[in-house]
Amino acid sequence: MHPGVLWLWPQVGLARLYFHKPAYAVLDEATSAINPDEEGAFYRHLGTLGITAFSIAHRLELRRFHHMHLHFHADGTGGWTMSRVERADAAETPQVERGAV
Repeated sequence: MHPGVLWLWPQVGLARLYFHKPAYAVLDEATSAINPDEEGAFYRHLGTLGITAFSIAHRLELRRFHHMHLHFHADGTGGWTMSRVERADAAETPQVERGAV
């Protein structure tokens, strides 16, 4: 592949996501190719299509577009923690689950 068109691959992946409309989508740094001002519209549109998104990202700002946060412990135990994402508009206590892989 010519290096001049490598920037196009993230957009091709998003186009395939819209075309196939899977029930679930694992998005690995998917919004890195999107303007940050348009991320909210992207996640809202996925919801209208009935797509449940699992985002893998380094940017904590993406948490606001999700309901749950899954954290894998990096301590060699295979442990994990899943909790509800706290939102300014939600008044409930966060629910936390723990386990091991």
